[in-house]
Amino acid sequence: MNKLIKADFARLFKSRIFLIGSMFMIITSLYFTYYHYVQNVEYPQIYNSSDGILSEGANYIYFITALLIGNFVGKDFAYNTIRNKIAVGYTKKEIYLSDLIVCLSASAAIYAVKYIIFLGAESLGFIRKFETPYETIFKMIICSFIFLLAFWALIIFICTLSANIAVSLAVPLILAYAVCNSKFFDMGYPLNYLIFALAVTSGGLIIFTRKDLK
Repeated sequence: MNKLIKADFARLFKSRIFLIGSMFMIITSLYFTYYHYVQNVEYPQIYNSSDGILSEGANYIYFITALLIGNFVGKDFAYNTIRNKIAVGYTKKEIYLSDLIVCLSASAAIYAVKYIIFLGAESLGFIRKFETPYETIFKMIICSFIFLLAFWALIIFICTLSANIAVSLAVPLILAYAVCNSKFFDMGYPLNYLIFALAVTSGGLIIFTRKDLK
């Protein structure tokens, strides 16, 4: 399975969506940092707390990762890559887990970019010190990350079972829009979303291993 994961990571790093999505998050995060820097330097008389920067660009991650996962998993079916993997001896369980590991790792890396930039800018003095304690900030980051894990796990579940690249691209984007515009989704209950992610992943493994790919 290690070879399969390495091959999938190699394919990921060649993905234009992954590269463009990563650069987009880097550029937008640097822009928000620069904006706060300018506000502090040019208008020192106006107090502008740096805490607000932590929520900047939050919605972008949903659409970027939805498109990334949908394209990555969808191409497995569109180009018959899954059948080729099975032909060389990989099991459906290994294929699902490999997609899960690669997609979650890629999405988490993109998610982490903005916080690395924001926290780095704050520690180097480019923006004002956060008023919120670091402990609270890290708890907030972890809670939102767990929520995103549930979101990503659901997308992988949908894309793997749809076996259609058009559906794998459209449905995740619709879901991302729904998450961004609905008050139904509450990140205040991280344990619930962690259980949901585990349940969706377990269900996806069971269904996919029994799925007829012919």
